[in-house]
Order: sequence, then structure tokens, then C-alpha cells
Amino acid sequence: MFDSLATCKGTNRISCKRLIRLPGRGMLRPPISRNQGLDPKRIMPNQPAGQRLSSLVRSAGMPLVFTGNSLDRADARRNDSAWTAARLKDPASKFLVLSGLRPLMATRPALDIHYLDFAAVAEVLDSGAQWLLLGIEKDGEKNGEKDQEGGTAFFALDVTGHEGALPATGSAEAKFIDARSVAMQFGTAERDGGRAGRIALARAVLGWHARHGFCAKCGASTRSARAGFLRACENDACLAEHFPRTDPVVIMLALDGERCLLGRSPDFPEGTYSALAGFMEPGETIEEAVRRELMEEAGIEAGAVRYLASQPWPFPSTLMIGCYAEALTTDINLDGHELEDALWLDKKVVRDILAGSQDGPVLVPTRMAIAATLLRNWVEI
Repeated sequence: MFDSLATCKGTNRISCKRLIRLPGRGMLRPPISRNQGLDPKRIMPNQPAGQRLSSLVRSAGMPLVFTGNSLDRADARRNDSAWTAARLKDPASKFLVLSGLRPLMATRPALDIHYLDFAAVAEVLDSGAQWLLLGIEKDGEKNGEKDQEGGTAFFALDVTGHEGALPATGSAEAKFIDARSVAMQFGTAERDGGRAGRIALARAVLGWHARHGFCAKCGASTRSARAGFLRACENDACLAEHFPRTDPVVIMLALDGERCLLGRSPDFPEGTYSALAGFMEPGETIEEAVRRELMEEAGIEAGAVRYLASQPWPFPSTLMIGCYAEALTTDINLDGHELEDALWLDKKVVRDILAGSQDGPVLVPTRMAIAATLLRNWVEI
């Protein structure tokens, strides 16, 4: 069942020729010119012509984990210190607390965020611990407009070093859990109702605060402002403002007819392969970044690129931009640094792996990762 597999192993830049003939297709057709754009017959040869390109992007709104945060981020209130001070002390406000960037989670009767109220966190707040306004959960509207006076305010609070001042931590009902573990148990935003999206926001911004205590321009200390969404330099001769950053990463599934390209990084769990990925660089588009990464990591030339979906990935603070890319060449040429192995897998093989087959040649990422979404969307079209 797994005959349709070409592989290249090693750490040197070794050219890897395709070793097999795909069932039912004879010899592979030569690569088309990049100027021809995306040839739908190469990407999805078994689909009616009118459905092929639309099928590639049909799931752009699929509920990936760490997405779906429904809170109004209330940007207009971030500079209103009186409003935020009042909401911090409001008994109705809710605090998502994190220790070492691990959220406090209730474990019974089911996994859920264990929010605390002001009374429970007052001592920690008085100590000067970092907090930020996550947003407002709306209770209604006034005069047809969103009511930013009403609704419940949600905050995130870094309690690292102050865990002993909080109730319930360490108990069987509530404990600090790694965000990756939480996301794996939630599965998708559809299942978690966007709760992981709130954790992603809290973890990313609190982690940014922990890493940016000093001004990158002059080296002076910085202070938190704008309800946690700004760090201001305290040097009167500088006064630079620093905002939370998100680093864009392209993650792409290169396609050659009924095959896709997967790679293995040395730090992956044993046997696991995934879509290739890399940080975008200044001065390039998403499409250019996809083509560059495929060439740099695997020696694959790519033509047309199509965007599918994006996913916040708060480790520490990236945005995963999921794409499909048309492979114009198929000989694998490893870079010797990013990947230790790469291979082409037939769609049927990937479908069986995703269905739980234990006979597959590789393992693939769990459902929480956008790489799994790229694979599942592809095998279903």
C-alpha cells in the first residue's frame, strides 16, 4: 500500500531522484512553466475543473485551535486608565492567570480555564505583577452600537512567583498546565469555543513583556502602558514606544499531482514528518517566502502558491500562514541544516495515516497544528 514513496536521507546536499512510478499515471509529466500559473489538473487531477481551485481554499475559515477568540479587544479603552482601573477591581471581572506562561486550568468536570476574580488576585496585582486587558465579553448593545460600558472584562495576569497567594492552585480541581497540552486536549476552536484563543493572546503578550523589560533603542528600562499592549521607555531623552510583535511563518504543503512533500526536522518526535515551514524575511511576500523556503530546505522549485488559513502559535509569538505550493521540480536536495530527511507521499498513504493506520511509513502532526489541517484539507478534496 505504501509503494508510492520517494525518499532522501542524509545531512548533505544530496540529489534524490524519484524512485517509483505512481500507480495509474505512468511516468510523471515534466514540470510546467511557472508562467502558466497553477495548473489545477496537476494539483487535483480527479476533481471536475470548476471545483479544483475553489476546493484548495474552501476551508479557509476552519476552526483551528488558538483561533476563535470572541472577546472584543476594546482597543478604544486601552488608554483609559480610569476605566481599566475600575474594571480591574470590578467583582464581575475575570482573570486568566498564568505561571511560567502556563494557564491555570480547571480539570473537573472537564478541562476549562479557571478564571479568578479580583479578590483572589488583589495581592498579586498590588505587587506590581504584569497584567493585560484581554477584552470584553459583550452583554448587549446600546443604540445599535457595541456597548463598551457593559459586558464582562477579561484580564490576563502573570502570577509567576506569586502562586502561593492564589486560592486553589495545585489542587486536584485547578492546576497550571502547559498551553500545548491544553490545546491538544481542546482539539479545535469549534470544540473549545475560542478559549484557546484567549490563552494564545495571554501567553504571547505576557511572554513579550517578560522579554522586553529594556528599551531596544537606548537600553533604559521600560514600563507597561495601554492596558498591557505597549512598553514605554522611561528615559526622558528617548521615550520610545514598543508594541507586541508577531513573527509571520509560512508553512507550506508542496504538491505534485497526487503527492505531497513532507520533511523531518532533527528535533521532531521519532518518525514524525510535517509540512515545511520557515520565518518570513523582510521585503518578501508570502508567496516569495514559500518559494524560498522550499528551495532552501529541500531544493524544490515552486510555482503558484495558494493561501489556505492562518493560526496564531504562541510559542513564543508567531502567526503560521498555511499555503499550498505547486512543485515545478521534484528531486529532493536537503540543505543539511533545517531538515534531516524529506519525502514525497501519495495522497492515499496520507489519507490512511490520518485515518489512524498503523502501517504508514511516517507519523504526521496532531490535529492541533495547521500542518494537519493542510494535509486533511488536501486528502478530502
